[in-house]
Amino acid sequence: MWYSVARLALLAACAVGLSLAGLHPVAAVVVGALLAWGLSYVLLSRPRDAAARYLAARADRRRRGETSGLAARIRDDAAAEDAAVDGMQADGQSASPSPSSTP
Repeated sequence: MWYSVARLALLAACAVGLSLAGLHPVAAVVVGALLAWGLSYVLLSRPRDAAARYLAARADRRRRGETSGLAARIRDDAAAEDAAVDGMQADGQSASPSPSSTP
């Protein structure tokens, strides 16, 4: 996240600087994007490498099937709901609402 914010700030600084130097605003954004790309490659190499390591580790965890956070909570919630529905069906109750209970 920090890396993306730093790149956007670098783009904004380049574009504003070029615009203040008298370049047309559209051209300032285009040239600023090219300048920001080159500068971010040189100036932000450590954050870029850290972001790449983070994304690689995250992809590796997904490949191994490890889930955490929201995905695990969704899976646990679905399992609890399935168990409740199975329990209702075992008791002879319908899992769907009866026609009289719907508006």
